[in-house]
Amino acid sequence: MTHVDNLPGIIADGLVPGAEPAVDLSSPVTRELRRETEVAGLPVSATVAFHVSPEASRWVELRSGAEGATWSDAARATASADLVVLVSTIAAVSAGVEATVLTDGDAAGTTTRFAVGEEAQTTMLRRLRFEEDGLLGAEFLVPAVVPFAAIAVIGLANEPAKERLRALLPSGRTPKVSVYPPWFQPAED
Repeated sequence: MTHVDNLPGIIADGLVPGAEPAVDLSSPVTRELRRETEVAGLPVSATVAFHVSPEASRWVELRSGAEGATWSDAARATASADLVVLVSTIAAVSAGVEATVLTDGDAAGTTTRFAVGEEAQTTMLRRLRFEEDGLLGAEFLVPAVVPFAAIAVIGLANEPAKERLRALLPSGRTPKVSVYPPWFQPAED
């Protein structure tokens, strides 16, 4: 998930670990915690993080008002029509990458467990699928540039957002662009 204004850089350069976004949705505290937390010899901030569920906890928080220390003032001021969800597969984003990491929660969390390597990740994914809400906090970390071509679908809140996005996309092979309002609705209490 990201702000639509971050897409020109992503289209041009891919998803770059540690890149400064045009609109930063993360708070300075979150950025600092991710710089200080290391996994597989790298700070978490030196990876590209993907959620593994369309109802990921952080995504629900963001679209429901971005309350709490995780989010920046820019996130709290962002309308759902200005957000996009970039959808891919683990295989596509990790192609050619030596070591990826799967977490069972926020990668900067103190009790989060990490799985490095295909066997450990498969085991963790199996476990998380059977736990209630197990996948909602999980992250998949890629310590490399993820090319824009690895994105299969870009999800948007409405048709005007789709038209705005189409103006940003290069001609030729682009991801499918899908308007799916339920992904962008605030969580029900």
